[in-house]
Amino acid sequence: MNISVNIFSLLMVFNIALAYPDSAGIACEDSNTSYNECGRACVSTCQNPTFGDGNCFTVCAPGCFCNQGFIRDEESNKCVRIEDCPQ
Repeated sequence: MNISVNIFSLLMVFNIALAYPDSAGIACEDSNTSYNECGRACVSTCQNPTFGDGNCFTVCAPGCFCNQGFIRDEESNKCVRIEDCPQ
């Protein structure tokens, strides 16, 4: 009985590891971004700051997304603070 419970537990951990791979090994080019397996498909940018404010369905999209306090500048494709957006 105890062996079957341990085997079951190991299989569950293995299945969870397959379903949720560790994304820590994925590096983003921009230091102001982080990789996310389930980021928002629609994000605000310097050129369109209100785009991500409910204008699209919440859909998971994997990729590098701007960190908290940063917004993507479409011209440079870098994440900058909103006050540093080009005019």
